[in-house]
Amino acid sequence: MSFLIENRPVDIEGENTKSNLAFAVVTVDVDHFDIMAGKSVLIGVTDRVFDTARVVDKAAEATTTERHAIYAEQMRILARRIAEMHRALAIDSKDPAFAPEPISERDLAACRQAMLKDAEATFNALEAAQATAGEADRPVLKELLARRPECLDSIKALTERPVTALKTRIHGDLHLGQILVVQNDFYIIDFEGEPARSLAERRAKGSPVRDVAGMLRSFDYAAGATLNKLAEQDPDGVGRVRADAEAWNKLIQETFMTSYSQAIAGCASWPADPAEVDRLLKLFLLEKVLYEIRYEVANRPAWLRIPLAGLSAILGSAPAKEKELVPA
Repeated sequence: MSFLIENRPVDIEGENTKSNLAFAVVTVDVDHFDIMAGKSVLIGVTDRVFDTARVVDKAAEATTTERHAIYAEQMRILARRIAEMHRALAIDSKDPAFAPEPISERDLAACRQAMLKDAEATFNALEAAQATAGEADRPVLKELLARRPECLDSIKALTERPVTALKTRIHGDLHLGQILVVQNDFYIIDFEGEPARSLAERRAKGSPVRDVAGMLRSFDYAAGATLNKLAEQDPDGVGRVRADAEAWNKLIQETFMTSYSQAIAGCASWPADPAEVDRLLKLFLLEKVLYEIRYEVANRPAWLRIPLAGLSAILGSAPAKEKELVPA
């Protein structure tokens, strides 16, 4: 199933630009709808942002912010829409299925137990993946496998302290594949939750920080998937666009978080303390990236380098140095 979104001019901060948006094609893989990066192209990211010749020729003429102004403005709008969704889900309700509730010690203990189990499964999968990994990927696997105790300790530390924000119903499986672009605005779709989870788990209340973490990981995948695609088509061009892909990812994530934080401020389900936001964000980024690793090991080993770099970064150090991408 595909959706073709027409070209339209975008009004950026009150000034109508002459540049039209490249069309977006969102392709739905019904068997693996949980990870869509690479199969979803948001606003022509592959064709417009990381075009090799454009980056090389125009890099000296514009800053990163100027070069990606249209995308940044789109992310501001998307962030506001997601914050509005979370605000709506946090409205006090007499229906117990939708009424906001405190996040209890029992909730945190259950989260900790589930994530520790998932982390063990993830590192076991990485150990098994060593047997078939390419030579360029083996040092990265070895480095991350040595960080198993660090990852487990991080999960324990991140779930020790109480959470002041409330839990509500959330989207539960939010990423770029769940976003439709329509006339310079966005529709959020598919609220059924992660397909692999039970119905009870999908209906369970949680923190909107989990949805935000899903979006941040999805931006990272968009950049990584584009580099993967380019490595297959033009291995020599990867080095010329890697820095721009990383700059785009950084800009878009920062823009999204700034706009979202402004729009969600004061909502009972969003922590008022920035330190609590950071703690929960790291927790749910870890949860997401561990799932991504298990998925890629089982289904797309050639894409494994994307979540491996993500895990290294989330654990608190500079990401493991990526080997130059080559066609898988």
